[in-house]
Amino acid sequence: MYELVPTVKEGGMANEYLEAQLRRAFICFRHLNQFTKARAILEKIRMEYSDPAIDAYLGQIYFKLALYNEARDRFEAALNAKKGSVMPQTEEYRRELLFYYANALDRQYTYVDNRSPTLLIDAIKAWDYYLQFSNCASRVKDEQCATALSRRGELEKIDSRMKSE
Repeated sequence: MYELVPTVKEGGMANEYLEAQLRRAFICFRHLNQFTKARAILEKIRMEYSDPAIDAYLGQIYFKLALYNEARDRFEAALNAKKGSVMPQTEEYRRELLFYYANALDRQYTYVDNRSPTLLIDAIKAWDYYLQFSNCASRVKDEQCATALSRRGELEKIDSRMKSE
């Protein structure tokens, strides 16, 4: 259905086309696990459009493909974007982005570069920011908050050990 929305060159509206392609990519990676197809759609529209949702979705795909450095870069671009998006930018959407961002830093440290104290500190700060933004103190049964608390605690233990050595 979303493939039927015409491009600007075909006489369509730019925002409608962009939104349709973003939704199409979202369905591909979130519901169908078609990461390659979704990535191709997003990379194509990224050449013509600048929208934080493109970066956010690419970040999620890169994260699922264990490309943590690329995921971090896309999440940073989405979180630091000054312009709006054709997709709704709700507080829950931002919360999810912050969770993925902290997780990408954490996994990059854990699985890729566990000798970098700077990356360790960045991951701890990202989890702290997520916990604060999400008001995890009042969300005791929230799974993401529980994960964030656990991971921050584990990273802080590693940081303490590194400082004592």
